[in-house]
Amino acid sequence: MNQKQKSIQSLDQNADYSGFRKMDLPLLIICLILCTFGLVMMFSSSISISFARTGDSSSALISKQIGITGVALLASIFMARFVHLNFFRGRWFRNTLYIVVTVFLALVLIRGQTINGAKRWLDLKIFTFQPSEVAKYGAVLWLSLELEHLKQQMQKLKNKWRDPWQKFWRQGWHLLTLPACKMLVWFGLIIVQPHFSAALIFAIVVFAMFLFAGLQRSVWISGSIQLVAILLILGLLLLVILPWFTGMSNSDFLSKRFAHVFRRLDAYQDPGSVSADDIMQIKQAQIALGSGGLTGVGLGRSVQKMNWLPEAHNDYVLAIIGEELGFLGTAFILLLFIAFMFRGFSVALGAKSRAGLMIAAGYTFFIVLQALINFGVATNLLPATGISLPFFSSGGTANAFFVLAAGMILLVSKWDQKEDPELSRILVRNRREQQQSVVANSNQQEVGTAS
Repeated sequence: MNQKQKSIQSLDQNADYSGFRKMDLPLLIICLILCTFGLVMMFSSSISISFARTGDSSSALISKQIGITGVALLASIFMARFVHLNFFRGRWFRNTLYIVVTVFLALVLIRGQTINGAKRWLDLKIFTFQPSEVAKYGAVLWLSLELEHLKQQMQKLKNKWRDPWQKFWRQGWHLLTLPACKMLVWFGLIIVQPHFSAALIFAIVVFAMFLFAGLQRSVWISGSIQLVAILLILGLLLLVILPWFTGMSNSDFLSKRFAHVFRRLDAYQDPGSVSADDIMQIKQAQIALGSGGLTGVGLGRSVQKMNWLPEAHNDYVLAIIGEELGFLGTAFILLLFIAFMFRGFSVALGAKSRAGLMIAAGYTFFIVLQALINFGVATNLLPATGISLPFFSSGGTANAFFVLAAGMILLVSKWDQKEDPELSRILVRNRREQQQSVVANSNQQEVGTAS
């Protein structure tokens, strides 16, 4: 192969239009603002609790948060810039992801740390995290890749099934029932921790992912019938096994196991029927939001974070934001999440593959859903759930997964967008001009050499 042919082949190999695309800049800017603003407000809300824990430093918590968030942000940008979506499509990746998440969820039941009567945290010596957060992140990615693969397989097999009933039941089983049962394993491992709020969000996200998959109506009907039958069988088995295994009646076991859930519901429905401790967070959060007014008392000047409002740096960080920055501050955060939602779904609608659509839409839905639930809890529109505010609440590993989720949306915006016809035309023209230039230069060199 001569030099001219090598040059032309090099141009052909580099004619990948995705290299000319950039990750979604508005979405990247929104993510950077959320991370930066979140770290500032997390530092402000955690000063009191950080000093109480360390005795001599008010920056212990924020230092850890900055480190983990910074590493996750760099990893997300690197992944979105250099890792193609095809890297995740291999069968090895899907199987490894499912096994790892399942092992983490099972391991927390055996070796998990018990806090407030629940085993939700797993200590790996290097860091401590909640496997339920890994499950929410992993469910979006695993379902996106698995359902895309299964739909391709069903497309190949549909002509081999001559019996319409066989096709009806098998498609429902493979595309809905079986993936849902695998997610049901994760749901069960989360609910027995117990972590009811995380299990609820997990279930909503999984249901949304099946909607984003674009399944046919026949698949929904046949798959739902089979799934309901399986759930009924499992429910009957639990009704028989639980009393024997726990030594209590089913009603007593549920009342004891999920007592915190019932207390929160009672505190929300009838505050007068519960103790002062049960409604302390709700009252102090309302005081914080009310005292902030329109513009707030000033950044860093919150009174409620001085050990008046429990978990001020975590579940109720929005109340501190409302106290220090007022209605305008909380409205700005809400607008940021709304902008994030629009950009995220815009990336999803522009995806050229089903997996790309599901990843972008799924992670956008997951982050915005959790943010809206936290808003509802902080303003007492919803019962207390223990759900953090993405990018703002304390919890380094949880925020790392939110940042990585945003990174996956940016990855889709870079590598899996539909081609712009005008851009494609310009790039093809430029490539032809480059090829003609290479040929002309090579011909001139050959003429010069011959002479």
